[in-house]
Amino acid sequence: MSADALADAILQSVDGAYPDDEQVIAAELDSGALDTVLATIGRARDDVNAEIRGLSRESAPDVDGWIAQAKQLKADVEESKTAAAAIVRDAEVGKALQARVDDATSKIDLLRKELDFNNALATTFNQLQSAWDLLASVGDNDALLESLTRLETAQRVVGELDGFDNTQFAAILQRRASQVRGLLVTKALGCWNTMVVADAEARTITISQQADGMALQEVATALAALGELDHAVGRLHRDLDAIVITPRFTVAADGAVAELEVGNGLRVSSRNDAPDTIAIINDAGALLRFLRDQLPDAALRPLLEHAVPSLMLHLISAWLDPAVPVSLSEIDRLHEVVTHVSALAEALDTFDVALPSDADLAEWVERLPQTWLARRREAALVHLRGASYEAVKARLPVEHVETQIVSSDDVMVTDDWNAWGDEEEDEAGHNGAEEAEEAQKEKEASNEDDEDPSAWGFEEPAEDEAAPGDADTTEGDEDAWGWGDGGDDDNGESDKPKPISPKATPKKPKTNGRPTEREITLRENYTVTGIPTTLTTLINNILSDASKLSSAESSLQLLAPASAALASLPTLLLAFYRATAPTIYATDSAGNMLIYNDVQHLLTLLSSLHSHFPPHLAARLTRAFDADARALSATARLAYGRDLHAQRTILGDLLSSTAGFTNCSAPLNAREYGHAVADVVARVRDVDAMWQGVLSTSVRRQAVGQLLGTVLARILDEVLELADGRAGISADESSVLRGFCDQITALQDLFEEEDERGEKRSLVHVYTPGWLRFVYLSEALFAESEMRRTAVREIKRGARA
Repeated sequence: MSADALADAILQSVDGAYPDDEQVIAAELDSGALDTVLATIGRARDDVNAEIRGLSRESAPDVDGWIAQAKQLKADVEESKTAAAAIVRDAEVGKALQARVDDATSKIDLLRKELDFNNALATTFNQLQSAWDLLASVGDNDALLESLTRLETAQRVVGELDGFDNTQFAAILQRRASQVRGLLVTKALGCWNTMVVADAEARTITISQQADGMALQEVATALAALGELDHAVGRLHRDLDAIVITPRFTVAADGAVAELEVGNGLRVSSRNDAPDTIAIINDAGALLRFLRDQLPDAALRPLLEHAVPSLMLHLISAWLDPAVPVSLSEIDRLHEVVTHVSALAEALDTFDVALPSDADLAEWVERLPQTWLARRREAALVHLRGASYEAVKARLPVEHVETQIVSSDDVMVTDDWNAWGDEEEDEAGHNGAEEAEEAQKEKEASNEDDEDPSAWGFEEPAEDEAAPGDADTTEGDEDAWGWGDGGDDDNGESDKPKPISPKATPKKPKTNGRPTEREITLRENYTVTGIPTTLTTLINNILSDASKLSSAESSLQLLAPASAALASLPTLLLAFYRATAPTIYATDSAGNMLIYNDVQHLLTLLSSLHSHFPPHLAARLTRAFDADARALSATARLAYGRDLHAQRTILGDLLSSTAGFTNCSAPLNAREYGHAVADVVARVRDVDAMWQGVLSTSVRRQAVGQLLGTVLARILDEVLELADGRAGISADESSVLRGFCDQITALQDLFEEEDERGEKRSLVHVYTPGWLRFVYLSEALFAESEMRRTAVREIKRGARA
């Protein structure tokens, strides 16, 4: 690469051009080429200088203008510096002047503040002097309101001492004001006590309108301004309550109250042993009028706000509510009371005193039907409770008579009198009836025991009537004996009485092949207490009053709204009877059975009540009676069941000592088991004696039969279980067990009755479930033989069936 080419590339790089030729870029600059490069650069420099000189010659006039302008600018800058220096000098002078102005201004403000302070101080001193003079001017001889006005002015002046209220002289003035206020309070209360005098010993309260040249109105106003009126009124209220209200409006333990005399004052005088409600109401009105006439309005209103609500509450609870008569025969007296109460209520309205609802006399008049109903309800419950404990001691015989139309083709049924209306016969009851029917048919068919229909109280059938059972056969031996009927199972028995139906079948007439109908009357006696009559009489009186209230009689319109609720009161009484019956009858050993009898008799008495009342009331009573009758019937069944359950439990406990009659032939066991069986027999007889004369004959036999059935079922189960044992029943054990069974079967005399011919017969098989089965078992307890084994198998087969 030549030196010239390198020199040109270097010059071009000065102008910012980068060589494009790669050879130039890759060439090396050696020392030999430097001279050439330097010479080339020198020539280029000379060319540039020549060009600059040429340009300078061309632009020389413009440069001269620029120089002139630069000189002018320099002169302007110097002038500005001079002006700025002058301004700085002037500013320094202004600061000095402003400092002098500020100093003068502060001095002026200080002087003005000192002047204002002096003026305020002078004003404050004047106020202090004025307040002190006002407080000092209050004297004992000044009028109370005038002194109070000065005190209030002085307190207002002291209150206007802004910024000085915590200073010592302000505290002195406040103490002085408090002292003056205390003096005024003492003076005002002294005047009040002089005018309003309550003497507890003399039992008087007097109110004067003037005392010591001051009026009561002025004193009350002063006390109100001093904030002491409530205290004075509160004390008057306490004195009024202790001296007047309590003695006059509160009944003492002996039923007496004090008499109140209202004149120039209130005076409580001698006691009145027969206080009158209307007089009490009038005295309450006179007391309020006295207070209104004697006390200023400022004292009257707070006193009434304290006294009237409590007085009216006490008047209502102690006098007006007890004055509401329970009997409608005293309704005229109630009208008089309501008239005076309404007048007192109107007088109270003029006082504009807020009263709670239970102290408002107008609302008491509106609530009068509810109040009367509550008192009637309370009186009925109290009367029923007290009368029940007396009536339960009475014993009254009752005959239940029932007439039935029977066909000659029908059996004649002797019903359980105390189970009439009970349609809830359970399976055990039906089975017992079927057992009795089948046993009776068997006896008639075998001619072993000819039944005489006259023995049941039926008329003798016509001679041409044939016995319908002659050609009939029984349904089966097992049913006739009661095997498998479940009647001897304790779990299957019901504790309520079931209809037991021994049946006698009259002969059929042969005329026209049609059965004839006849009317029979069934009678039976049982014992009740006096409670059903007492309760029915009470209910009848209540319903009679409800009927009167629902009528259009003007004198009863005051209580007419209570007629519907009054008609529902018998339901409450019956519920109360049901709830308290276990307690009322608890003192009698046959109390549960008396409950059962009383309920049945009560249902009979109640069933005819509704017929004596108007149709609209009778219809409602009928609906209510249906529900009450169901509840009463449930109570009767429950009482009956409780007694049977208790007796079953006792018999079960007595039989538990037999230990299943195991090894009963042993002397010790035989004696112990014999005592247990004897105790059972004695218990059954004791229960029968206890129910004798209480229950009707049929119900008593049925109940005793159920207890006896429980005993038979227990003995049957234990004997059959003993027979199932490996050793079976030996001849000695059979003899002992036969003796036990004979003791039990001796109880059949409890079911004996005489027919018209005087012959005795036992109906034990009719009333006792499983009796025939038990008798058959006792007959089978002979020495070990094939016959006994066969009999036991038949009994077990019947039990499994």
